[in-house]
Amino acid sequence: MPATSRAATDAPDASDAAASLREAPLARLVVRRDGDAVAAASVLARALRQIDVPVQVSPTATEQARIERVDAGDPKAVTVAIGPVAGADVALGGEDRPVSIATAEIARELGVEPDAELALAGVVAAGELPADVAPALLERAKANGLERRDGVGIATDDLVDGIAHSLAFHATFSGNTEATATALDGIGIDGDVRETVAGDEHRALTDEQRRSIASLVAVAGTESDAPEAAADSIERVIRPHRLAGPVPTLEGYADLLSTTAVVEPGLAVAHAIGDLAVDTLESSWRAASVATHGALADADPARYDGVAVYDAEDASPEIVAALARDALSPEPVALAIGTDAIGLASRDSDAPDLVGALADAAGGDADVTTRYAVVREPTNVTETALVEAIREA
Repeated sequence: MPATSRAATDAPDASDAAASLREAPLARLVVRRDGDAVAAASVLARALRQIDVPVQVSPTATEQARIERVDAGDPKAVTVAIGPVAGADVALGGEDRPVSIATAEIARELGVEPDAELALAGVVAAGELPADVAPALLERAKANGLERRDGVGIATDDLVDGIAHSLAFHATFSGNTEATATALDGIGIDGDVRETVAGDEHRALTDEQRRSIASLVAVAGTESDAPEAAADSIERVIRPHRLAGPVPTLEGYADLLSTTAVVEPGLAVAHAIGDLAVDTLESSWRAASVATHGALADADPARYDGVAVYDAEDASPEIVAALARDALSPEPVALAIGTDAIGLASRDSDAPDLVGALADAAGGDADVTTRYAVVREPTNVTETALVEAIREA
């Protein structure tokens, strides 16, 4: 199996990448499956469409799959690998910044103003704060109506739906709309209110209610074996960046893209490049949320020195691992074992090294994204062997 590498080739300058793409008979975007990469591909695809360059976008499950897709492509096309691999004409994603920023810069070099909100959703999906790493994009989005407000960053205007299915935190009511409605009722908030309701301020949340919801999530989401990690994760969705559309907040948009990039990558890409409305992602996001929170609700992870091991059950292991790391894991590395994949998420920056060792032990093909690492189709899922490989990496 290939070793994972986040820097297979040096990242090109935006001007050089644009020069390669401007006159391309076809641009092939071969993309890893995470929210930042999907957003990045979509920013670039939309820009290329505006200058009449045909575009093909292909999400890939592993680094090996990207290599094969790159090698099998039309030799006349310009191939862009988002999730860098050798052999691509343009390889992006090996830098220590969200790849959405890189494709926004390429779009500008192509003479197209990038979709700032989409690029910023990628930034948030990568776990970064827009003000820290993308101030120019943030200013552009503010000009389009973006503003920070009290509350919690959710993916739908339906408050109960958005809180219950958020994968930014885990609480006792997560994944269950009835339990979420009861929790909101406990702080005096009717589940029928919305984030915003055009022409009906009486059904929209007040600022005081938004602050109460943020307090509820901050308390309920840190009742775990990892309260400090959970608090850090929740902090990223408190006082969210409010959007005029297509979803209420940047944080919610990132949640939708990150989740569907894993469970329905074709839909995620089709929406983000403009072919499908955002509501086409919501059912997959809800189903993934219910499965993930269900797997973690009564989890009793096997705990080793430095590693906590979870049963992913019917959920996607990479999403389970990422949420366990952010909200629950008493150890810095969370490992989630599923039927056809193993997810790994670390609070340190060592995921590429760890998943390389994990892939060697498990016998599958691996990939590393900004939020998690994964080994697909493993032939060995013996827990002790996997943990030993990680600890020795």
